[in-house]
Amino acid sequence: MSKIFKEGGENKFTTSYIPDALPHREEQIEQLVNIISEGIELDAFMIPVLYGETGTGKTTTVIHVLNIINKKYMDKVKVRRINATTYSRSYLAVKALAQDIVPVPDRGLSIEEILNRLYDKLDIQDTYYVFAIDDADELVRREKGRILELLTRIEENYDRRLLYPIVVVRNIKYIDALPRHITSKLGGMRIHFPSYNKNQLKDILKERIEKGIKEGGITQNAIECATFNTEKLVGGNARELLHIILKAGKIAEKSDDPSINAEHVRQAVFETYSSTLSSGLTLSKEKDRNMRILWALYKAVQGKPDTYYIDDEILEKTFEIYSSTFHLEDLSKSDLPDILLDMAIYEVQNLITLDNGKLTIAHYPVNTVYNKLTQKLFF
Repeated sequence: MSKIFKEGGENKFTTSYIPDALPHREEQIEQLVNIISEGIELDAFMIPVLYGETGTGKTTTVIHVLNIINKKYMDKVKVRRINATTYSRSYLAVKALAQDIVPVPDRGLSIEEILNRLYDKLDIQDTYYVFAIDDADELVRREKGRILELLTRIEENYDRRLLYPIVVVRNIKYIDALPRHITSKLGGMRIHFPSYNKNQLKDILKERIEKGIKEGGITQNAIECATFNTEKLVGGNARELLHIILKAGKIAEKSDDPSINAEHVRQAVFETYSSTLSSGLTLSKEKDRNMRILWALYKAVQGKPDTYYIDDEILEKTFEIYSSTFHLEDLSKSDLPDILLDMAIYEVQNLITLDNGKLTIAHYPVNTVYNKLTQKLFF
């Protein structure tokens, strides 16, 4: 039995879990619901485009909205989301969308014929079809937006609109680069999904932790460390945050620890991104004193696995270790905070850095840094 996760709790940190609420995406949800509702009720629909980097909540927002529309209109509407990375050609995407409504033979029909069959069936059933084409960047780019042209052109042959597509891309440039005769038919709202900041990431984690982790199974410092590094290293990608927490939980369990602490998070981050991170240990011999201060700092926190902020107690211990180890009198206790701040800003941002005005131990495991510094100083 897991010490960290509740039964089924690990699933709460995967992309398959859809949370009850989407913090900081309420505006986007409301906009999209209104666009589709007005399209159905007032026949005033223009294809909306959702755009933003990976991990900014686009897919989860779409799933939320499709569920809302499905409940709101009940038997009058069909909903579907397809991932365009799976259906990488317009023909495959249209066929996948149509097969939910009408049988499509494996071969023999053109894409236009499939769309006509789909539309005829919807017309007979008096049903609206609301669907999202997710991760559509490559599909749109490769075929110059052919699928969007087909979806808008088919309706010209009918008296009413029955198809309500939503396009989801990471980069809006793929839409902007389409031929004018296609972009002129789109004309719908562009809904931006900005990257999350640290505080927003904390809000996203709240429900996941409540439902997925046992009481006391994660420390506040671990949350601070995970959200800060997610903002700093991967641009506020919420998917990566969830991966970090899940991985940190497994590291804690393997160590037989009762909760996820900041050091578990640092290990998870390091193991996940070490190939893209520089060591941070670039101090030259001219900066020998700074290297010794760093060594003393990491020695001071070796036995404190939940250390995130460098507080007065750690500074005191660091000064004691530095003084007793090197027998030097070129450093006063009052100088230490300013020297560490200078290092955080100019020299070793990967090891110590600033978070809300506080010095922090960032994303390198303490023992890893301490061992590297030891080798550099003494061997």
